[in-house]
Amino acid sequence: MCYAINTLPNQERRHFMEMVKKKAFDPSTGEVYEVEMPAPKEVRNGILELEFPPEGIRAKDAVTQLADKFQLSDEQRNAKYKCGSNVFQIAVVRREFNRFLRDGTLVQPHGKGTPYCLSQTPPRPPSHDPAPTPEPLVPVAETYRGIRKKFEETLLEELRDINPTVFEQLVVDLISKMGYGTGEHVGRVGDGGIDGIVKDHRLGLYEVYIQTKRQKSNVSNTAINKFKDALKLQDARMGIFVATSGFSNRAKEAAVSSATNPEEGFRIVGLIDGEQLARLLLEYNVFHG
Repeated sequence: MCYAINTLPNQERRHFMEMVKKKAFDPSTGEVYEVEMPAPKEVRNGILELEFPPEGIRAKDAVTQLADKFQLSDEQRNAKYKCGSNVFQIAVVRREFNRFLRDGTLVQPHGKGTPYCLSQTPPRPPSHDPAPTPEPLVPVAETYRGIRKKFEETLLEELRDINPTVFEQLVVDLISKMGYGTGEHVGRVGDGGIDGIVKDHRLGLYEVYIQTKRQKSNVSNTAINKFKDALKLQDARMGIFVATSGFSNRAKEAAVSSATNPEEGFRIVGLIDGEQLARLLLEYNVFHG
């Protein structure tokens, strides 16, 4: 394991920088390979060393400056996911920018998608008050639940920000890992609402069709009915609708009615909301990048 030494010149620092491996896709061979990228700690330090102009720094400019600072090779700079998203930009730099936004180190005064600025909040001065009375110890189980809940909320925020195609593939991988079969990402324009198909069910009974939605507002019954129409066109018996939000009551009723209504072909429509999704991704250890 190598670590960056801040007092060294850039050309020497690179040899002491901690690196991690990220997955990337080679379109010429159709294979997934691993490429080394700066570790999260290195990226956070690099971001704080950037020159922030008064109007803030754009994400695109930050990515370029950080790539130069870390002296990344052409392979590292140009590594992409299968969907075409840049690995260094999405899985390395933007992830740490989002982390700094959440803890208040950085702000976007003019809203999402605008330049980043360093927070102007001054550090809290040291307290001269008497030492506070120690609080009662919190049971370990309660502490763990609180930490896990916070982590699930953070994960859900990141899911709403990642590339749509990456999100769709992530969900397909999750459904596959849950034991439904071998997943295939098929999401594209004009797909009728089908983003993935899980084939080769262990009992060979059916294929599972998947639709995903990245949004904060509850999924409506209209979206569920459109998904059911897509299932009907495919003559599918089972579908799973996965969203980063919740589902309206009418949406839940629309999903249940498929399994009991002969006119709808007794189709089973399963629903996975945002909280369940984050919990399942952690439980089955499924992550992108």
